[in-house]
Amino acid sequence: MSDWTRVKWTEARQIAEALELEPEEWPDARVTPQQGLALFLKQREAQDAVQYLGQALPRFEAVAWAAHEVGRQPDDLAPLQRQALDRVLRWLGEPTEDFRHAVRAAGDKAKSGSPEQILAQAVFFSGGSMSEPDLPAVLPPLRLCGRLAAAAVILSCLQAADPAAAMRQAIASGNQVAAGGIEAVSAA
Repeated sequence: MSDWTRVKWTEARQIAEALELEPEEWPDARVTPQQGLALFLKQREAQDAVQYLGQALPRFEAVAWAAHEVGRQPDDLAPLQRQALDRVLRWLGEPTEDFRHAVRAAGDKAKSGSPEQILAQAVFFSGGSMSEPDLPAVLPPLRLCGRLAAAAVILSCLQAADPAAAMRQAIASGNQVAAGGIEAVSAA
């Protein structure tokens, strides 16, 4: 595995804390974030490793990774889910406030609990104010975007023909993003 050049954390225990694990479940302070993923894969469920990646990656990269994984699903998405995914992809190409709010609007119309709706929420909570433009700014909780991105990935994998294989692929691509940025999976 390549070094995780895109991850800003210095210790796996920081990510475990962000996941709100009990302190006794945190890895040793000498464990790097990349080694922490290997521990999660060895000691926990694959879904836990996806959640770990959602917190390890910077918010933009977490959304890009999740969009890549959600986009692997068949092209026969319902129109409102397709619209939400398309708006996410447009935001990734041009992450402006206007597009972030357009993603939220499209996500609000998508099927409740769908990977596309959850992904749209991840975009909306990736930064910027959660309040209306004419109201004082209210910033989203820092951990929310990564949690939602991971949830979108998990839901998408569970809908695949082979959920276990989809989960392994998602973890592999998340590892690629951690090492080389979104370019590592956008070329795939």
